[in-house]
Amino acid sequence: MPVDDSYTKILLHMNGIDGSTTFTDESGKTWTAHGNAQIDTAQSKFGGASGLFDGSGDYLSTPDHADFELGSGNWTHDFWIRWINTGAAGTYPTLFAQRADGNNYFAIFRSVDTNRLTVTQIDGGVIRWSFRANWTPSTGAWYHLAFIRNGNTPLIFVDGVGLTVTEDTTISGKTAANIASSATIGEWNGSAVLYANVDEYRVSNIARWTSDFTPPSGEYLGGVRDNFFPYF
Repeated sequence: MPVDDSYTKILLHMNGIDGSTTFTDESGKTWTAHGNAQIDTAQSKFGGASGLFDGSGDYLSTPDHADFELGSGNWTHDFWIRWINTGAAGTYPTLFAQRADGNNYFAIFRSVDTNRLTVTQIDGGVIRWSFRANWTPSTGAWYHLAFIRNGNTPLIFVDGVGLTVTEDTTISGKTAANIASSATIGEWNGSAVLYANVDEYRVSNIARWTSDFTPPSGEYLGGVRDNFFPYF
């Protein structure tokens, strides 16, 4: 299933043979599995498999790419996740990150202690934006998460329902510098504590949704029309 629009920059169906460490990105990017990150056919939302991260050093990485430069444009990170363990106290299971160093990074993560989902962008030691929403997941259930920039508005959705977003540093009018670093799923600065199954990870350079929506009912084709006609 090729990516059929220019908006889709990452599309990982997480399909394959059980135990495989090959993660195919329909956008053509190459991902490397670290630790015991692998394809798991015991759990999936769609397609009969998902990515399994065991909370102890498992993550995926791909080299830096121009597609990851956020600038001032719109973007969406959305995926399905099934928590196996919601995390130990004091940890920050990271969903996606680009980190050059402690002064230059973009990260989407969950704080276990505060039960918050957070998105932060820092360039040259300056916080460009940081926004968050309270949410407490349960183990064993599949959730669709979407993190979105729509112009000057940050949005976070769980199962198509918008959460109340708090901006610690406003995103309005902000432009992010390019971060020259690999991108990772499940890792932050050497800490890979995400203990979950992940399916259908997609990154787009548009705001896929701007209000409450019905979560996708099948695998993505990669087009804007996925909002209305998902693959099945």
